[in-house]
Amino acid sequence: EVLDGVWISHFHGDHFFGGRAQLDLWLTWHDYGNAPLMILLCYILVGHPSWQKAEIRIFAAVPEDKAAEETARLEEMVATGRIPVSARNLIILPTDADASFTELVHEHSARADLVMLGFTIDRLRDKGVELLQRHPGLGDVLFVLARRPLHID
Repeated sequence: EVLDGVWISHFHGDHFFGGRAQLDLWLTWHDYGNAPLMILLCYILVGHPSWQKAEIRIFAAVPEDKAAEETARLEEMVATGRIPVSARNLIILPTDADASFTELVHEHSARADLVMLGFTIDRLRDKGVELLQRHPGLGDVLFVLARRPLHID
């Protein structure tokens, strides 16, 4: 019940998690509700002996006009332990309507062994299966949808 969510994996060829050294988690303004479940999944993974030396990086793509506010909010969550990751591994990327989220992800996570991306039912309805196929340049991808809120205290 704690891990109540939907996970869709997208594996590319024989990559099979590469060296299990880099886990990248992506947050957007569309799917902040998935963040706690995604973070919990990352920590479950790094608890496994095969992933124990992995570094977790959290990228937050936020609208430029809300970047300062979102940066402060996310940094506060890191400082209070609600996002259990080093502040140096929290990367805020201000974006605008012209920026391509797909390009941002590829630019920063092309070499990651596993990339976690959140999604919502509404975005899946709007974009269809293309939503799950828009990152062909990545290794292994796990799409996560939290079906109910999960709070990390």
